[in-house]
Amino acid sequence: MASFEEVGEGLVPKFTDWMSARDTLRDIREEGLRKSHKVAVLGKQLVEKYASKLGDEVWVVHEQVIPSALDIGDHHTAEACYKALHHKFPGSTRVKRLEGLLLEAKEEYDDALALYTDILEKEPTNLLIAKRRVTIQKARGETVAAITELIKILEIYMTDIESWNELADLYISEHSYEKAAFCLEELILANPHNYLNHQRYAEVCYSQGTVDSLNASRKHFSTALKLNPGSLRSLYGLHQTVLHLSTNPKLKGKREEKVKNEDILSWTSSQLQHKYQDIPRCSKIVEQYLKTGK
Repeated sequence: MASFEEVGEGLVPKFTDWMSARDTLRDIREEGLRKSHKVAVLGKQLVEKYASKLGDEVWVVHEQVIPSALDIGDHHTAEACYKALHHKFPGSTRVKRLEGLLLEAKEEYDDALALYTDILEKEPTNLLIAKRRVTIQKARGETVAAITELIKILEIYMTDIESWNELADLYISEHSYEKAAFCLEELILANPHNYLNHQRYAEVCYSQGTVDSLNASRKHFSTALKLNPGSLRSLYGLHQTVLHLSTNPKLKGKREEKVKNEDILSWTSSQLQHKYQDIPRCSKIVEQYLKTGK
């Protein structure tokens, strides 16, 4: 695009002409990207100097600039864009949400929560506003309250992937692995071909440490590797899981399990050695790990 050029070590947004800047912001919106620096720099120029050329699209640009400006700490530009939108669309829920973002950026959490609560009383199914409440509770370190809020959201939006992911993370932070596993099972059901869902589920099962959970961990690390053979995290996870299973006293005397685990250990060991064979320094560390398991 003509709206930015390479300066120094990286790409620094540089305004050249209003049409290229407008097209760049359109592309970012349509692709759902978060390029805060670029949006803030180009958007500021557009709304300050070329607003009359944008037509009604100028309000979309104002809305786009606010979160990006806040991301880079440009509160002045964010405030200016908000005031313009508030003047044009008084009483708009979308504008009120942006006001909430400004309050959050200033860490005025009580005022932001009051604003969001007022919106939810009128629009109880407003998902974006409900998620902002979760964000504030996390920022305050109120994990239990954030979990409660997410459960309420999922009672209405049972297929919301982002909320299941967030809830799983919060349960993991509280070491509630069984509940986290339930959330991740929902994600696997929603998208069984995403290797990351299987990998995260396997890690949670590994953390539980029972024979059944370790067997589940082995299964899902294996599935993750089938879906993404290049995942080193899953490869290490599978090796470590099988290592624990092979030394578990509860599995002594179960020859079939012993043979299966030995075969997998042999395979993961050879794969790890192969991955690092051309990196001498790393290969020595891997060899030590394979000998000691640490």
